[in-house]
Amino acid sequence: MLQHLEKSSADTAEAMTAARDSLKTLPDEQAQSIDRLKEMNDKLQAALKVTGAMSAVARRQLALIEEEQGRQKQEREKKPKIILLSGRLDLKSESTERPWIESSGPNYITYHLRVVNGGTLSPKDSSLRFSILDSDQARVSLTCQSQPCFESSEVLTGPREYFLALPAISPHNFIPVSVTVTFPPGRAPFDFYIYWLQPDLPDEFVGRLRVNPPKP
Repeated sequence: MLQHLEKSSADTAEAMTAARDSLKTLPDEQAQSIDRLKEMNDKLQAALKVTGAMSAVARRQLALIEEEQGRQKQEREKKPKIILLSGRLDLKSESTERPWIESSGPNYITYHLRVVNGGTLSPKDSSLRFSILDSDQARVSLTCQSQPCFESSEVLTGPREYFLALPAISPHNFIPVSVTVTFPPGRAPFDFYIYWLQPDLPDEFVGRLRVNPPKP
């Protein structure tokens, strides 16, 4: 019985010693764990800084690419746009307003037109084509900056056509065009259809000029 008590007391003392030693090492283990966590946090923060820097560079590169693409798109979209005006009247509109007449007589009318470049690029080697569907004894004289037009010699039947070469017109500027139409006295009203011609592009309708000869 005594031996059993002595052994139990020795076991208890040994357990208490082990527990005391374990409690002594606990702060060291906690400190090591905190150090490991701090090291992991430092590595994570460094990785985040590198990732952030790379993201900033990538965003900047993307912004530069988008800026260049936008500039190239604007360059591609640059083109001339011819608008034909008589006073404030756009000859392409369906307005019933009459064009601006400079002078008239029993057998002629002279109109004052403006060829406006409403686009973002100057046209090159372009011209205007005036077509009369009913050409019975009607004639046209066109003058653009002292440059007369010429009549097509290829059209023997059908619409009579006249061509006027245009100089380069800078964007948002215009040139004046004087159009004189001659006809027999008492002739019925008739129309001119006007097209803008550019190399390698379809002809573009830019206006209709309604000619109303004076009544006798």
